[in-house]
Amino acid sequence: MFAILGRVDDTLTGIYKRLSIIHEPITRQEMLRAVCFLAGNNTKKVVPILLDHNLPWDSNTTELWRFLGTRRETTLNVLQLLITILEEKPVQKVNSSISDDETSLQPVAVTCALCEMLSVPGCRDAVQELYPRLLLAVLSHVQRVIEQNPLENMVVYRKECGQGHRPKAFDPSSCALEAVKTLLSGAGYFEVLDYVEEHRGWDLLSSPSEYYCGIMEITSAMVKHFKPLHLHRIFNKLIPLLNSENEHDKIMSRAFYAQATHLRNHLPVLREFLKEKEERIAEQAVKALRNIIYYMEGEEVKVAFCHIVRPLWQLITDEREKVRISAIIAFGKMLKCVNKYKPGPVIHNEIYCALVPLMLVMQGNNHEILKACGDTLAECAQVMGWNQPRNLFRQMTLSDHLQVLQEMCKFLVRKCRRMVGDFLLRSIAYLKNPQPLLREAAARFIEFTVKNLNLIQVDRDDVMLLLNALDDLKYDPIASVCIAAIDTITNIETACLPEAEPLSRLRRFFCSLPVQRKMKIFKDREIPLKFKSSSKQLRGKTVPEDTSTAGQEEGEKSMKQKLWKLTRNMKRKRL
Repeated sequence: MFAILGRVDDTLTGIYKRLSIIHEPITRQEMLRAVCFLAGNNTKKVVPILLDHNLPWDSNTTELWRFLGTRRETTLNVLQLLITILEEKPVQKVNSSISDDETSLQPVAVTCALCEMLSVPGCRDAVQELYPRLLLAVLSHVQRVIEQNPLENMVVYRKECGQGHRPKAFDPSSCALEAVKTLLSGAGYFEVLDYVEEHRGWDLLSSPSEYYCGIMEITSAMVKHFKPLHLHRIFNKLIPLLNSENEHDKIMSRAFYAQATHLRNHLPVLREFLKEKEERIAEQAVKALRNIIYYMEGEEVKVAFCHIVRPLWQLITDEREKVRISAIIAFGKMLKCVNKYKPGPVIHNEIYCALVPLMLVMQGNNHEILKACGDTLAECAQVMGWNQPRNLFRQMTLSDHLQVLQEMCKFLVRKCRRMVGDFLLRSIAYLKNPQPLLREAAARFIEFTVKNLNLIQVDRDDVMLLLNALDDLKYDPIASVCIAAIDTITNIETACLPEAEPLSRLRRFFCSLPVQRKMKIFKDREIPLKFKSSSKQLRGKTVPEDTSTAGQEEGEKSMKQKLWKLTRNMKRKRL
């Protein structure tokens, strides 16, 4: 092994020396190509040797680095090693002659190498592949180097500016910034480069006191011009850094997130990630949206919550288990943050929207989902000031979760009577859901809810809407869904007919008359057209049709006459 490494060292040194005396283009190209293959197969040996060349590098060394960007495999291997060097915490050697205030030269040499490699057009694909990690590594180096205050007039890199112009000299700080610029242009992100330039981003990045403002400008540019997938990859790398032990990394990553929070365009971008079919991407998007709330305060929290929560609670019933659990947990944790700042009616309305999907999902037999639903519903109750449900949800287990659901339905009918129609309509929407669990759960929710309503007093059309919606489930291919639907239909039919309970002779007479149902639980504008119907058979009996005003007046007159005759006859019998 040592013999092989020794041969690599000797070969590289020999080629480097020959480059100084060989000027014939074809021969030079062959020698540079040999170094490129050598670096691709022995990256960990070749790269440190090239980095150890004295700064600023001569033209032969810079040409070698540029050639390492011409072959994809070599470029990827070399860039990954350079990133690793930048990510390492600088360690001061005991016998080093460099003071603590001076910059470690190897990371500086890395930025010089990046300036050369990333300027090669052929390396774009490799640069885009490693862009998130590479960007964060270079920006971290920029921060370290501007805080170390390198010696003035310390030239570490010279860039050719074309014929007739002197090469431009760079110190460690300006070289680090040049590496960021070259990275953006090398990846093809010229719009981002122009945006940062227009907004004085480079001046901000080069100032220790305004460095994080520069980070925000870069974030603004990327949010404005990047595609959602590219943004997702960057924020995926940021998430682990939000609570990093390294103070610089933690503050930098939070600066990214802080700026993204204030950008209106960012939330729609993250919401787009929620629609991703790939489970991992959707799950990370949920966590990213949740994290945005964590680093905000005051009214800002409530505004962001209202922007985030609507697409989030729709994922509560997602068929992907990990996404579903992440969405449920995220909703609960965000509510906990919002509750610190006196949430009002707008927040309460969002909670009302999420209650039905949460209570449907909790009906399954998945312990992890039930635990997540219990904790989140307890947070909902905490925000709404509902003490009884809060305690029920916190103590809920698989053995009593359906009993808790029945108690919650009873509570909602009593406490939120104006919202009952909205709750039922939301559950009706799930009766046609492709997931059997949700179809069955929706039928059960309707059953437990209407059980607490006096259906004889409910408007006929509203009862018909419920029955029409449930009717198709009687033939559902899943047996448990059929049973739930039939049970619910039976209970509704029984509860809304006068024959539902024993009656005296006089009471039978009253009930034989057309029942005037006055209570509306659904608003006409909210009822889907497919659920509206003019009539419906209830186990062989028909709910009376509504009559015209004239017909109603005539019926009432006739009823009074019959009632008067009946009471007169009863009095005569008594006499």
